[in-house]
Amino acid sequence: YSVKAFDKRGMGTVSDIIDALNWCVEKRVHVINMSFGIGTNSRALKRAIQAAHKHNIIMVAAAGNSGGNDSVLYPAKYDEVIAVAASDSNDRAADFSSRGPEVNIIAPGVDIPSTYTNQDYKNLSGTSMACPHVTGACALLMSIPGMKTENVRNVILSSAKDIGLPEETQGVGLLNVSAAVSSIKNAKGGFFYE
Repeated sequence: YSVKAFDKRGMGTVSDIIDALNWCVEKRVHVINMSFGIGTNSRALKRAIQAAHKHNIIMVAAAGNSGGNDSVLYPAKYDEVIAVAASDSNDRAADFSSRGPEVNIIAPGVDIPSTYTNQDYKNLSGTSMACPHVTGACALLMSIPGMKTENVRNVILSSAKDIGLPEETQGVGLLNVSAAVSSIKNAKGGFFYE
């Protein structure tokens, strides 16, 4: 699903985000991509995130594009959410990528071919471009028969590749989809299992 929480200028309110999260809960969505961030904590948003988490929804969010230390935005800052930082094509952290103890993982976020206005495409950079890589990996894992949502986060994070950056920059490391899928296949002896 594509859930519209912001207007055509990319503006919205916390209540719009909460409405979108509630809609996802009602529709029994498995994975939510949140390529946005806000600078202030909201108790109402935190409650909505916790409610989605209780419904076994995997939530992935952009860490933010502020650069510097302790700059991770909400909702990425919440424990229930996988916070994604951005790397470049040389597996270095993007200068703009927010850093902090909340960062869980890093994924490609520089010069990523992206949809754009007027039915166009453009190369864009940001943790909002890195976030969908992790969301897509979560969705791929969920497509494996017998995979449980509560295990997806652990598999994604445990299979990431340490690229030698500080933990507050890369989290556990660079997203490694192939290793994530292989770890499930190896653990269960194949994709088709009871």
